[in-house]
Amino acid sequence: MKRVQLTLVGILAVLVLNAQLPPFQWVNKMVGGNSKTLAIDPLGNVYSLGNIGPGSTRDVDPGPGIYNLFGGNGTNIIYKVNTAGQFIWAKQLPSGVTPEFLKSDAAGNVYLVGLYNSTSDFDPGPAVFNLTSVAGGDIFTLKLDSAGNFLWAKSQGGNSTDIGYGIAISTSGNVYTAGLFSGTCDFDPGVGVYNMGGVGPDTYISALDAAGNFLWAKHIAEGSNGAHSISTNTLGDIVIAGVFSGTKDFDTGAGVFNITSSGSADIFILKLDGLGNFVWAKAVGGIGIEGDEAVTLDPLGNVYITGSFGFTADFDPGPAVFNLTVSGGLDIFVLKLNVSGGFVWAKQMSGLLTEKGYDITTDAAGNVYTTGIFEDVADFDPGAGVFNLTTKGSRDIFISKLTTDGNFGWAVGFGETTSEDAGNAIAVDAAGSVYTTGTFLGQIDFDPGPGTAILIDINQSIFVHKFGPGVVLPLTLLHFTATAAANGNVLHWQTSQEINTKQFEIEWGYNGQTFVKIALQKAAGNSSALLNYDYLHTAPVNGDNYYRLKMVDMDGKFTYSKIVRIKTTITLPVITIFPNPVTDQLKMNILASKTETILFYLRSADGKLVSSRYLNLIKGSNLFNWNLQAVPAGKYFISSGNDQFQTIPVIKQ
Repeated sequence: MKRVQLTLVGILAVLVLNAQLPPFQWVNKMVGGNSKTLAIDPLGNVYSLGNIGPGSTRDVDPGPGIYNLFGGNGTNIIYKVNTAGQFIWAKQLPSGVTPEFLKSDAAGNVYLVGLYNSTSDFDPGPAVFNLTSVAGGDIFTLKLDSAGNFLWAKSQGGNSTDIGYGIAISTSGNVYTAGLFSGTCDFDPGVGVYNMGGVGPDTYISALDAAGNFLWAKHIAEGSNGAHSISTNTLGDIVIAGVFSGTKDFDTGAGVFNITSSGSADIFILKLDGLGNFVWAKAVGGIGIEGDEAVTLDPLGNVYITGSFGFTADFDPGPAVFNLTVSGGLDIFVLKLNVSGGFVWAKQMSGLLTEKGYDITTDAAGNVYTTGIFEDVADFDPGAGVFNLTTKGSRDIFISKLTTDGNFGWAVGFGETTSEDAGNAIAVDAAGSVYTTGTFLGQIDFDPGPGTAILIDINQSIFVHKFGPGVVLPLTLLHFTATAAANGNVLHWQTSQEINTKQFEIEWGYNGQTFVKIALQKAAGNSSALLNYDYLHTAPVNGDNYYRLKMVDMDGKFTYSKIVRIKTTITLPVITIFPNPVTDQLKMNILASKTETILFYLRSADGKLVSSRYLNLIKGSNLFNWNLQAVPAGKYFISSGNDQFQTIPVIKQ
């Protein structure tokens, strides 16, 4: 099967775009009629879903290779391709298993949540791991490793139909899911029982640990339409978005926090801590709010929601009013709240017919990306300017970027004259590349530049699309590697061309999501020779370490290399800290190899020095308290002045 068909026959060009649009990288046609979810791991591997109809055998390799799978009674597929779009593996789920959402973690493990019926084997390998639903359908959560091998599957259900719609993974590996249940439902997938009951359909939020063991479950809003999206971040925040009507209590504990909808269906945004405790709840809406909302968090804890609305809606959840009014049938909204749920801004993309936002994400700089559908002509500049996209068919795909302040970045549309196409999910990797998935029919050119990248199918099919980082420098990076050494990790990279290249900034992280600058090396500036660079990182953490290069031009433009991962094993000396997260007093247990005085630093996630202190160590175990009560909430790193000890991440609540 060809991944991209390059032809000039019947090309339906991409819609209008602006000059800031990042360069096209690749597009894949995947087997199946619909895909609602997409995930990217820290190495840039892409995970998506597809399906095979009953009795069909299909080649599921989107490239030149062949990898046939038989659909049996109908099967859903989990795909993995690498950062270049090349096929790695595909795994099948049995008939009766309907995945709704998937996520990946820093190690490349894959998690799915959804609905299943009857008895289903969740092990995609030769072994068998059956789960059996209680009644009309139960919630499943499935975990696979980075090679697609089965790790565990769990069932949560009761005497009615229950379904998981969203899933999020914490940095510690906890698995949070959200969705709907009715009647009495047991949310402990182990031998214990944790029943929750309600009128139904009710919203649930559940937490399992990295091994699938039950941690807690909460439920809100009896008789609500339910949570559609859940997100978490490295600070441990959990945010859920959904739709409700009437008056509902959003406090997940013993307290009461009632909110009353202003129309027949309003959007709620609920924030919990890592233990499921209520933090705050907000609602926005009017008489025409729709239920296509998605929620995400940026690294600082700001909350972003997208969806669609009709008529006039107030998007300020506080006492003030910030009304937006549609131009036609339904318009797209993008809403930003701060960490306390306070209103920051709301933006609107509008046209004369129907526009809907289906998914939203952010990058490390806080830029906001959305995808969804639009009809006829729609203006995607939410400011005073105008940036119209015009459909080729009755309903087309859009991808949009706004800045962290809500200003217009760019927008692009894809479509075909006779079909309805949709962008359903969007993700951004650490290098700034933008990935989308959705459905198409007919012929569409997915390259908005001078080239062509045409996908063709007479049946509804799935696309997975990648835009590269937005800046292309006149620099050729041949490779970037990390190798373990006795005194740290050696980073090596080689260039074959540098034109006006200023410097390389070496960035490090422990989870593949948040990075800090640890060093800077000056570039040659201008060279056409093979140049080799090396850097020794003497303070890696015990476990996974992630590195990337920030390559900076003389004019300040920059782009990132791929991310490399290396596992480091540290014996002596070693630091352990507790509790983590911490509220005030952090305890440090330092196992020193000799007696000496060492300067320790506390730095913020962006590398700024927050605090420092000298510690007098003796050979062996040393216990110290570090008062962090005055330190603002956020992520920090503890390191030693001579890099003798490993760097330790700490979260202040």
